[in-house]
Amino acid sequence: MNESPNRNDEQNRLRLPLLFLRLTVGLFFLQWSVEKIVKPETTAKIFDHFYGLDLSLSLAQALGVVEALVALAILAGFKRRFTYGAAFVMHLGSTLSSWQQLTDPYGSGNHLFAAAVPLLAAMWLLFRMADDDEMFAFDARGTKQV
Repeated sequence: MNESPNRNDEQNRLRLPLLFLRLTVGLFFLQWSVEKIVKPETTAKIFDHFYGLDLSLSLAQALGVVEALVALAILAGFKRRFTYGAAFVMHLGSTLSSWQQLTDPYGSGNHLFAAAVPLLAAMWLLFRMADDDEMFAFDARGTKQV
């Protein structure tokens, strides 16, 4: 007899992969946010080139601090629906801003921009499955869920 797995079996199978996805996405975001803080001139150049915005170094650092807080919340599984959604929207914006590199990956000189697309899909999945991502996650009240 082949019985389909029940909801608890599915949740148990997803616990570790969702934790791994949360941690890797959080670390990815944290890396980029730390760069904004310690190398704000790089962030200013990126904003000028991709967004056409003249960003001050102090504003670049402030963005880095906000992103670092989101990244740390992702790592902790804190306010999952909000933080996962915020990170998805931020990454969507940066992915869309590089549309020229995505549509001509070899002509632009750097096909690494294509890595943003599967990361965006992973972030969408994490957002959609936020309620199932409970392993070592903190809820909105700060209590640990295991």
